[in-house]
Amino acid sequence: MSAWSGGQEGSRAEVLQHDKGFEAEIFVPVWTSQLFVSDWLQSGAYPFTATVTPQERNWQVTVENHLDRELKDLRLVVRDRIYTLGNLPPKKVSSLVLEQTGALLSEVVQQNSGQFMTAAQSRQHAFGDNASRLLELNPANLAVVSFISRTLNAGPNPRGFVCPSGLELGAVLDHGDAVLLAWDPGHAPGNSSMNRFKTVRSRRDTLLRLAVPIGRSKP
Repeated sequence: MSAWSGGQEGSRAEVLQHDKGFEAEIFVPVWTSQLFVSDWLQSGAYPFTATVTPQERNWQVTVENHLDRELKDLRLVVRDRIYTLGNLPPKKVSSLVLEQTGALLSEVVQQNSGQFMTAAQSRQHAFGDNASRLLELNPANLAVVSFISRTLNAGPNPRGFVCPSGLELGAVLDHGDAVLLAWDPGHAPGNSSMNRFKTVRSRRDTLLRLAVPIGRSKP
């Protein structure tokens, strides 16, 4: 006889009943974690560059990929609106005109930030199912994290997020600049590992984030 359960209680028990008494084996999941955070500076050429210029009711955008690999899931955030630009081939320049009708950044952040709050609350429990505690590392989630200050905290007990300095880019938008995001899967800055030990599993992905001053409109 065995039993599995989900939710907060995710333990497993196997019980073998005899004529007199029983034998039991119980598995108790224990939640532990380690978090390593580091900052470093690395000089060198920009992996990609961009210009953003107003053109009547549109945005004139030019992006150049200086890398020898494709950049994926480009997103442009300007004037509290977010635009999806797609992928950019290696060593290519892409120019496009965007109507100033992109999705509202606050709505995009609000729709996706609920999973962050759920994960934070679930990690208060040391035992049980951990499915809701896991967040997928993808460009969509990282884009939301980059502007988590746009979360609307309404109600009698509003809650917010505390971010390390430099993670949240809302101040860049408040300054009047645009932000270009690009996903570089399978690579890390310097293309080398910081580990000083062997790991069973490893994964390296990078979200490139570029502050772009908005140019003057063309006459």
